[in-house]
Amino acid sequence: SKALDLDPSNGDIYVRRARVAIKIPRYSDAMKDLDLALRFDPSNQRIDLYKAKVYLNLGKFDAALNSATLALEKKPRYAEALSTRATVFEKLDRVDQAIADLTEAIGVASYRPERFYEERAELYSRLNRFQEAKADFIEILSLDPSNTNAIEHLIEIYIREKDQEAAKDMLDKLITVNPSNSGIQDWQEKIQNL
Repeated sequence: SKALDLDPSNGDIYVRRARVAIKIPRYSDAMKDLDLALRFDPSNQRIDLYKAKVYLNLGKFDAALNSATLALEKKPRYAEALSTRATVFEKLDRVDQAIADLTEAIGVASYRPERFYEERAELYSRLNRFQEAKADFIEILSLDPSNTNAIEHLIEIYIREKDQEAAKDMLDKLITVNPSNSGIQDWQEKIQNL
């Protein structure tokens, strides 16, 4: 707020404030700030990205898709916008487009690409495409060996495949990485029953 008093035409300040409002969540406040930011900085792709996130949270999927696509028109190969649009595509049952956007996000991500692998792997899991999910979760572990989400998903996949040895290896890894994990005893029983 003090920054706006000093420079009320700085669109980036409105974008930052909107980002905080989205997290709270106060979507109407976020949209007001994003509309103000757009007046001062119409080429800023983050404005459209955050509008897409607000629309997505409000269940306005067509508007979210339009905003995410606008962000990508302003900045092609924008990994965060590709990821957001992929989420919208999934909500619209356009899963092939969602997978394509996540695949592109993985390819263009300059920071922590494993987060986009994780999104795609979880999408594959929701689609019961477990071999593709497994490949992505294994890739995540090569990038981030202590990623407990990937380890847990791999345990579940190996149990589903009735691969007792692989499931036990992943469970041992989980115990090493997170010994207080609440699912350990349950997975031990499932693995013993394979």
